[in-house]
Amino acid sequence: MGTSEEDRVILQRLMFAKRMYLHGVEHSEKQDSFARAIAIHHFHAAAETAAKALLLRLGIRTKKSLNIEFEVMLTEVDQHLKSRGAGLPLRQEMRNLNTVRNLIQHHAYEGVEKVDEMRYFTRAFLDKVYQDCFGLAFERLSLGDLIHSEEIRTRIKEAEEYMGNGDYLLSAAACSIAFQESLRSVRKPYERDTFFSPFFVASGLREVGLDRHVEAIVREINDLQEIMALLCLDINFAAYTHFQRLVPDCYQTLDGTNNWYIAVPEGREWTAAEVWSIYNFVIDALLRWQDVDLLSDTPFVRTHLTEPGSFETVTYEPPDGMAGKTPPGEHASPKLP
Repeated sequence: MGTSEEDRVILQRLMFAKRMYLHGVEHSEKQDSFARAIAIHHFHAAAETAAKALLLRLGIRTKKSLNIEFEVMLTEVDQHLKSRGAGLPLRQEMRNLNTVRNLIQHHAYEGVEKVDEMRYFTRAFLDKVYQDCFGLAFERLSLGDLIHSEEIRTRIKEAEEYMGNGDYLLSAAACSIAFQESLRSVRKPYERDTFFSPFFVASGLREVGLDRHVEAIVREINDLQEIMALLCLDINFAAYTHFQRLVPDCYQTLDGTNNWYIAVPEGREWTAAEVWSIYNFVIDALLRWQDVDLLSDTPFVRTHLTEPGSFETVTYEPPDGMAGKTPPGEHASPKLP
């Protein structure tokens, strides 16, 4: 694809469709009917978004005229492609997807048992459309490209590469590392200047027997701080808890190497479904922080007068003519036009 504004809009839609499909995959792996119903809605939305991107690519419609029914959209694309010698791939299967989605929308769980079939055909449809119509391999289209920070984007692409190779442990680890590095970045301006570790804080209290109690208090403070930071950063705590249950324990030590280490319980293996859940959680968090300008290569850094640098001291004064106009304890009302 090119670099024009239209190409950018189309690529953004294709990214959205892939993200929607992957969320559908995650829901489809669950055993309850409600999650599977959501999965079918996600598959439908992914197929519809990809088809609308195709309407734009083929010049059939403009962005202002995309509010059409699914069947009408399929027909228009199919007819246009047939005029070029080939129709829309898997058109009948996409019509079936639309039928099942409508059943669920109007009759609750009716049709939800077809989730695996709809998952298979949606993926086949996306594979064909992305490759044949846009020259893109669906598997290789990286959601990591949506991340602006080069360091974090690299971590996400590492996770995708490991996932593609079937190395689920390292894929999960890369996702965990990306999340921890991002969280460290967005919290950096507000972290304590000292190393607030239970061990170090209580190190001088061992002789008087208070070290265990102080360590417990410090751990409690750190846990509460972690929870408050996540809530303030718009992270669903229940989803975060589920994420923490799934990810391997990835950590760094004070050995000066900046290496990451993975603690793997004996016999523990990760599944594709678990890694997709981990991946989707991390992508959602990163994009949410990025949307509010918290995640970038140049994060906000709070400055203090005690830090190195040159500062000028300016005395604050009221605007001209206002000095002494407002009696103590009263508030001047603004003059309305």
